[in-house]
Amino acid sequence: SPGLSRPMVKGEKLTGINSASNHQVVLYAAESYPIGTTRLRLNYDTTNTTSLMRDNDADDMRVDTAIHVNWCQVGGKAAPFLDFCLVASGELVTETSETMQYQYDLLSDNLNDQTIQGLSLRAREEMYLCENCPYTDFKKFFDWYGAYDYADHFVQAAKDGVQTEFQNGNVDFGNIGVTGRQQAILSASVYLSLFMKIISQMERALDYCDGVSLWDSAVAFYTGSLEGIDGTGDGLLFYNLADQRCVEFKTCGFLGDDVATGRSYINFLVFEEFRQGQRR
Repeated sequence: SPGLSRPMVKGEKLTGINSASNHQVVLYAAESYPIGTTRLRLNYDTTNTTSLMRDNDADDMRVDTAIHVNWCQVGGKAAPFLDFCLVASGELVTETSETMQYQYDLLSDNLNDQTIQGLSLRAREEMYLCENCPYTDFKKFFDWYGAYDYADHFVQAAKDGVQTEFQNGNVDFGNIGVTGRQQAILSASVYLSLFMKIISQMERALDYCDGVSLWDSAVAFYTGSLEGIDGTGDGLLFYNLADQRCVEFKTCGFLGDDVATGRSYINFLVFEEFRQGQRR
C-alpha cells in the first residue's frame, strides 16, 4: 500500500474478513496516524459474544473453551488459534466505505499485548520497584509468599502437577487430579493475578497524571469485555464471579438479601467506589 491517503484517528473502525470462514473481523485503530503511514497497529474487537466450543488440548488437560468471533489468539498459549485472525492479505474497509489493501504475517504480526501471566511476571517492576513503591497490598502478598511472581508460580505448579516453593502457603499439586488443578489455575488467574493488577492500577492512578485512564483500566480488569454495557453478560472475571457467588451465599440484590436477582450486592458497592474515584 502507498500509505494512508488521509489521517486516521485513534479508535477508528475498520472491517476485514477472518482466515477461516470469511466472516467479518472488526478492528480499531490503536493510535492516530498521519497521511502516508504505511504500517498500522490495530486492535481486534473483543466484545462480540457469538461463540463456539472447541477442545483445547494442552499437555494432559482438556477443557472446553469459548472462542469469540473476533478473538485472534496468538501468544500467551502454547498453540495459536488463527481461525478468527484477519486474513493474511486483502482489503480493509473504513466506516465511510473507503478501502485499503494490506498484507501481514499472522504469527509474527499478531501480538498479544496483555496476558494474565504477564501481569504476574511484571509485578516486581510495576508494583515493588516503581516510583512510590512498593504498593501496600502487593508488599503484603510478597512478604507472605516470598516471590514477586507468586501468581504465575502458583499457576505453573498447578499446570505441572508439582508442589509450589513459597516461604508460606505451599500447595502440593502432585496430590490433586486434573480437574482440581484446572480449577486452581482458573481461580488463581483471577483471584491472585488480576486482583493485584486491579489494585495496582488504582494505586498508579493516584501517582500519575493519566489517572483517569488507569482508573478506567482497573474497572476493565474487574469487569472484562463480556459483561456488556449493563453487566448482564456472562463474563469470566470478578464481576461475574461475584454474581455467581451471591446466589450461593444469598447476598444478591441492592440490599444484599436477595437470592433471585443474580446481581451481587458486592458489585453495587464496588462500582459505587469506582464512580467516586472517577469523580475525583
